[in-house]
Amino acid sequence: MGLNIDKIDSIYATEANEIAQNFKSSILLSKNISGINTELIDKYSWNSWKPVGDISSAYLYSYQGYPILIFWFEEDDFNSFWTHVSQARVHWQISSDFFKLTPNDFHSTLVNFFESLKWEMLSLRMYGDIRGVNCFWQSIGFNFIHSNVWFYNEKHTLPFFKSPSKVIVDWYNLEEKLPTEKIVELTTIANNSFFFDRFYKDIRIPKKHSHTRFLKVAENVFLGKLVKYLLTASYDQNMKAVIFFDIDKNDQIKVPLAGRWFTAMALPNTFAQGLCYYLFAHAMRDLPEGRADWFYSCALDNFKSLQAHRKLKFRLGAISHDFHRWKHN
Repeated sequence: MGLNIDKIDSIYATEANEIAQNFKSSILLSKNISGINTELIDKYSWNSWKPVGDISSAYLYSYQGYPILIFWFEEDDFNSFWTHVSQARVHWQISSDFFKLTPNDFHSTLVNFFESLKWEMLSLRMYGDIRGVNCFWQSIGFNFIHSNVWFYNEKHTLPFFKSPSKVIVDWYNLEEKLPTEKIVELTTIANNSFFFDRFYKDIRIPKKHSHTRFLKVAENVFLGKLVKYLLTASYDQNMKAVIFFDIDKNDQIKVPLAGRWFTAMALPNTFAQGLCYYLFAHAMRDLPEGRADWFYSCALDNFKSLQAHRKLKFRLGAISHDFHRWKHN
């Protein structure tokens, strides 16, 4: 092998977005992707690429003359602050020319480039399984953290459920400010919930920091900064479970998309956790906007949530994988 076997070029945002679109089309045509409903990628944003803004630049990585990877970095201020780890999100798209390489090819320039960056940790997500790409990321220092399963329901059929005795459901539109005493109740539920996200599962991040970050996300929800709707289930006047989610509704989509940021929280007992399913079914039946296409995700090892999707008449849409790369890995 000669010199300059691989290289990285800086490119402007407009060109980067065009290249990423071409790369995505080439991957779909190659038939080397599985674990995702490719017809729904754009609708539900199951895409590892996020368009580059005008103030950002992107990078094109080539190997042996083949354009392989387009990527850019989005600084992650919120998670950097609350986990005490400086980090950025990698948005990326790989091309079908990747399949011309051999599994033993080593991308030294890319490794050195990532090591030279200012952030302590980089994160990325891969939707579906693209042949060989999982190994590619790991070969340049990204460690697999966990997988999520993404479900969707476009049938507009309402799940059957029986209202539990003595359970009261309350709807909240978070465009209106919640009372302080309600936020205190909700925070108690959040503090007692199990939420094993990618930050919790990365052993390099102290559990106290990942838990504090989760509580801050919950606080932003309760303050109306992230989602539109929140539902609670109370038994004997004591709050037991909570769900919240956002809804996308604009002139470009015929049917609203409900479920973005969907999260369920409950006290640590079977009865309370079962109420999350009841709240979800209730939300689907009584959504103020009426009929909607629903979607949500859960961790691949969250077996209770995986079982619930059948009762709620959801279908498997995609599997995604989260990776972290630590400096001096």
